[in-house]
Amino acid sequence: LNTLTQADAVAYMRYLSVASRRGYTHRRITPDTLARLEDGTAVIAGWLNGDNASGPANTALDKVQLLVLFAALIGVEPAVEAAREAWGDTTLTALAPFIQKVAVPSPTRALESWDKQLLKGLRSRITALADEETVESAEPVTLARFSWRSMITMLLVIVAVVVVFTQLKPEEIITALTNANPLMAVVTLAFGVCGWIGSSISLGSLMARHKRDNMGVFMSQVAGGFATVSMPAGVGPSFVNLQFLRKSGYRNTQATAIMSAALVVYYAVYFSMLVIIGLFTGRNMFSGAIPTNTLVIVLGVVVVVLSIAMMIPPLRHWVTRRLMPLAKTYINQLLDVLSQPRQLTVSCLGALFQNATTGLAFWAALQAFGHSSNPIETTFVFLLAYALGSAVPTPGGLGGVEAALTFAFVAVGVPQGVALSATLLHRVVFYWLRIPLGAAAMKWLDKHNLV
Repeated sequence: LNTLTQADAVAYMRYLSVASRRGYTHRRITPDTLARLEDGTAVIAGWLNGDNASGPANTALDKVQLLVLFAALIGVEPAVEAAREAWGDTTLTALAPFIQKVAVPSPTRALESWDKQLLKGLRSRITALADEETVESAEPVTLARFSWRSMITMLLVIVAVVVVFTQLKPEEIITALTNANPLMAVVTLAFGVCGWIGSSISLGSLMARHKRDNMGVFMSQVAGGFATVSMPAGVGPSFVNLQFLRKSGYRNTQATAIMSAALVVYYAVYFSMLVIIGLFTGRNMFSGAIPTNTLVIVLGVVVVVLSIAMMIPPLRHWVTRRLMPLAKTYINQLLDVLSQPRQLTVSCLGALFQNATTGLAFWAALQAFGHSSNPIETTFVFLLAYALGSAVPTPGGLGGVEAALTFAFVAVGVPQGVALSATLLHRVVFYWLRIPLGAAAMKWLDKHNLV
C-alpha cells in the first residue's frame, strides 16, 4: 500500500469504471481488495458479495469507497486528480453528496493515514470543481449502514423504555425526593459522580497512555449506566467498556483482557472491603445472608455438567482445538495486564474510591431523611446487600437491589420508612438518573467513534 502512486489510482479507478458500466458493484472496497495480476495489471478483488444490475446510488458508493481509500493512501489532491482523469469532472462532482463516514468501510478508517478531517477536505476539494449553481442544487443524501452496534443500541433503547414504563413508580420516588433534605440529596448526587471518576481511574490506568482518552474513558463510564438499564448488573458497563477499548485501538483479545482485569480489580477490592470492614465493625451478616447450601449445589451441578461434557470425544477435541488456544491467549493477556504493579495499584485505588463513594452515597441518603449512622458500618451493610441484590438477573438488579437494601437496613435498626426512602433516593441517583445521562454519553461516544 505504501508504494501506490497516482498512476496506480487511475488504473484502479478505470477498472472500477468498467465494472460500473456493466452494472456490477463491489459494495466493500477496502485496502485488502487492491490486487495485481502476475503481469502487474491493477485489479480489484473480492466481488463475491457484490451485486449486479446495480443502480446509480450503489455505483456512486463504490466510487466513493475507492476514492476515499486512495485519498488516505496517497493524499487528497493526487486522489482527486486521478479521479478527474479516470472518471471526469462531472462524475466526480456528483459523488460529493455521498462522501460520508457511513459510506467508508471500517478497514479504510483503520489505516494509520486516516484522518477525521480527510472526508471534509475531500468534499471541499471536489465541490470546488463544480460551479456555484450545481453546488447549491445538490441535495444531501441520507446514508445508513446496518451494523450490530446499531441493532444492539436499538434493542437497549427498547428494553430501557419497557423497564422505565413498567417498573418506575413515580409516586413513591416523588414522595421520597420531596421529603429528603435537599443538601444531603445533592451530596448523594456528588458521591454518584465520584463513583464515575473512580471507575474511570480504575479502567484508564490499565490502558496504554497513547491510547487513553481521559474524557472518553469518563464518558464510557457514564454510558455504562444506560447499558445497565437493559442488562443485569455489571454486564452493561462491561459491554460498554469492551466496545470502548476496541474503538481505542485494542484487538479483541487485548480489549477483553483489560476489561476482565478491571472487573477482577473491582470485585477483589469490593470483597476485600467487605471482609476488612466486617472484621473491624464486628458485623456478622454473612452466614444468614448467603444461601450456602444452595451455592454448593449450584457449583456441584456445574462441575458435573462440565465433567460429562469433557467425556464426549468430539466435544473435547473441539474445545482443545478451538477454545484452548483462545483461552491461553486471553489468560496470557490478562496476566500481562495484572503484572504491572504501578498500573494495578492505581486501578485498585480507583476501584476503592468507586466502592467507597457508592457506599457513602447511601449513608448520605440516610442522612437526607434524618437518620444518623456510622458511615463505615453503613458502607459495609450497603456493599453486602447490594452484592446480594445484584445477583437477581434483572436489568441493573431491578427489584432485587431495592428489596435487599431495604431489608438489610431494617435488620440493623433503621426504621422501615427511612430505609425504603433512602433506598429510593439512592436508586434515583445511581439508576434512574443515569438513564438519560448515559444515553447522552453514549451519543457523545458514538459521535467521537469511541463505541
